[in-house]
Amino acid sequence: MVLDRAAALAGGPFDMIIDDASHLGYITKRSLGYLFPRHLCPGGCYVIEDFGTGFLPEYPDGQAFEPPDWHDATAGATEFRSSQFGMVGVVKQLIDELMQELMTGHRPYIAVERIIFETNIAFIEKSYKPNGPLPLPRADRRSPSRDVMPAADTLQRLMDSMQQQDGRLVQLEQSVAGLRRGLAPLIRLRRLLRRLCDRSSGRGC
Repeated sequence: MVLDRAAALAGGPFDMIIDDASHLGYITKRSLGYLFPRHLCPGGCYVIEDFGTGFLPEYPDGQAFEPPDWHDATAGATEFRSSQFGMVGVVKQLIDELMQELMTGHRPYIAVERIIFETNIAFIEKSYKPNGPLPLPRADRRSPSRDVMPAADTLQRLMDSMQQQDGRLVQLEQSVAGLRRGLAPLIRLRRLLRRLCDRSSGRGC
């Protein structure tokens, strides 16, 4: 597996993995589903950047942003809809992973301890508890559409579209750069404290 070889060459397992790559939901989810359980240390942080591309219709899995409907809080309402497109949908699914053990008594495949959402960036902390098995495919899962899974003959169109968005993505990156710089010392301190606690208790990667 390419990801296994890359992780070995880079000296994994890792305290932090940052996904700032394809900006497409299905690729981001595949990477998360493989790297998080196998190559992220317990207590480590998985970072997904630029998930806001799910709100960009220029992306094959994006759709224009629409604010949530605050008029749907009516008696008897059971569903409160929001965007599930692209990377936005991927990070929202992590709430289900976070709640799975409480709701079902079974450990989730993505063993999330906590999630921090900031503008256009998500920090996912891995639990010290072991993860559960990979779930079987759902029977009601819809087949990927051409709009979501770009075929080979649309690759050039996709690349052209992504290049057009470079300017917008740079602005999005700049909007979180200050946040990342501010959080970096806190994250390093937290990792150091965790390691000290792990050494005293015999835990570790």
